Amino acid sequence: MMQQPNASQTGTPPDGARQIRSGWIEAGLFILTITLLNLSYVAAHSVGAHPIVFLVYAMLIAAVTLVAVAGLGPEPLRIMKAPLSWLVGAGIIGMEAFYYLTLWYVTPAEASVLTRLAIPVSMAMGYGLTRRRPAPRALLGAGLVTAGIFWLSSGMPVAAAIPGLALAFACAIVMSMRTYATEFHPWNRSAVTVIDKMRVTGLVLLSTSIAGTLLVAALLAARAQGLLGPAGWLPVLNDFLHLPTLVVSLLVGAGVLTAMQYLSFSSVVKIGTQNFIAATAFTPLVTLAAQELVVTAGWLKPMPVDWQILPAIAVVALGVFVIISAGRPASARTPVPPAG
Repeated sequence: MMQQPNASQTGTPPDGARQIRSGWIEAGLFILTITLLNLSYVAAHSVGAHPIVFLVYAMLIAAVTLVAVAGLGPEPLRIMKAPLSWLVGAGIIGMEAFYYLTLWYVTPAEASVLTRLAIPVSMAMGYGLTRRRPAPRALLGAGLVTAGIFWLSSGMPVAAAIPGLALAFACAIVMSMRTYATEFHPWNRSAVTVIDKMRVTGLVLLSTSIAGTLLVAALLAARAQGLLGPAGWLPVLNDFLHLPTLVVSLLVGAGVLTAMQYLSFSSVVKIGTQNFIAATAFTPLVTLAAQELVVTAGWLKPMPVDWQILPAIAVVALGVFVIISAGRPASARTPVPPAG
């Protein structure tokens, strides 16, 4: 048996080797955290959480938790009022909203595959903004990702495939816009440490979450005054007092979304964007395994699996690896779906 090279033999300092190992562990934990987010959204559906109430609670709790962990920093109001902050924050909330709705129609594993539409969408958006043509191999990888997604959707019931694809596509557009806005956000660009990144994200999310909450309150007041008619899509008081909604929102906001921010920032710093993207290519497979586990345990209602998903997952993952091999998957060009 050949001896594996140690840090001194490869030229990697021991501290650097430990940091790389830590980064891969954090990337693995990030995948598990996204899987937990998927299942938490399904749990919110199962307990009857109103989508608007759930998102208002979860986003506010996540923002407050991030700021509590990272602190306000030297100029919080300037960050919160910056024009790009509103675009980034709206993007975070918007993509979570679309992903949450996607899970009404498809299973978590299917949604995890469908949201990989963000990869070709981001490439197209990048070309439109910068006129930089992706490398041929990157285009091949994007084609494989798209083929895997449509292979999966072709075997799904039409009643699930059409809204599932439409919502996943909307999520991909919002996600890509948010990614580009984040790349150009001055405070995010200047943030060096993980805590700095978390602080900026928390402040951005806090301002937009407060604005979103005020918007919901204004719509409720307008309905009460008869200005919106029945507006049955808006929540009522009991929806805000629904204990299961509060519990799942607290789990998602204070735990899952906060952990996702830390793990993504920290692992990218330690192993680089390309390796992080490569690791997250396994998210659909891990989600499928977790989905089957919780259903078998009786914790969530049965979710039928079309095993055509396995070759689709393989094709999508191959596409991601081909893109990475092209050597040009900067985070602004190939975003990793954070809820996928």
